[in-house]
Amino acid sequence: MLAYFVIVNQHVMDITKNIKTIRGQKGIKQIDMAARMNLERSNYSRIENKGNEISIRQLQEIADALEVPLFDLIFPQEAKALSKANSTIPKLIQSNEDLLDFKSKVETLFNFLTGFVPALEQMGFTEEKVRTQLDPDGRLETYTKEKLKELKESLDI
Repeated sequence: MLAYFVIVNQHVMDITKNIKTIRGQKGIKQIDMAARMNLERSNYSRIENKGNEISIRQLQEIADALEVPLFDLIFPQEAKALSKANSTIPKLIQSNEDLLDFKSKVETLFNFLTGFVPALEQMGFTEEKVRTQLDPDGRLETYTKEKLKELKESLDI
């Protein structure tokens, strides 16, 4: 039972520390918080400094006065992580859409080339003739292979 009291009491003290931190970040004085909550400054100070008698209703009133969600007062680190995740998810979605679009373009090009090569061969063009005409020293092929390798590595394929 004592261990439970210590854990709960520590969490309450963390909450009051979070309240002070957020209040300080917003530049709000205790007297202003008291006014926002219709309390005497001494009563508000007692809530913030003792904390062990703070109710959920008072926590919600403090959160409202600070213009932050109650969750931010109780779980500030989790709130930061959630905020970061919420800003990262749209970026990941956009990256995924870009990759799907790129994949579609690559598939279209591959299908075109797959159909194009036999047509060239029927016209008498061989791979060797095309290579010697378009890339006699092999630099284009080397460059293309390097870029494909970089692309595969960046996509973890």
